[in-house]
Amino acid sequence: MKKEKFLKALGLSIRKIRDAKGVSLYRLAKDIKKTPSDLLRIEKGEVSMSLYYLKEIAEGLGVELEELVKGLP
Repeated sequence: MKKEKFLKALGLSIRKIRDAKGVSLYRLAKDIKKTPSDLLRIEKGEVSMSLYYLKEIAEGLGVELEELVKGLP
């Protein structure tokens, strides 16, 4: 799988979970001490991130890390 395709799928997964939980982009960014623009770029699949950053996003959303990557191609 191409890196770009994976990052877009991961970003979409993060956005879907965030939307389902009713968490705004700004709220999540504040909770995990990141900028909204950084999170937006992740949700758009424009940037790769460390595993630790992904863990912080999962914790901010109140889900297990596995939930963010479940079902990705």
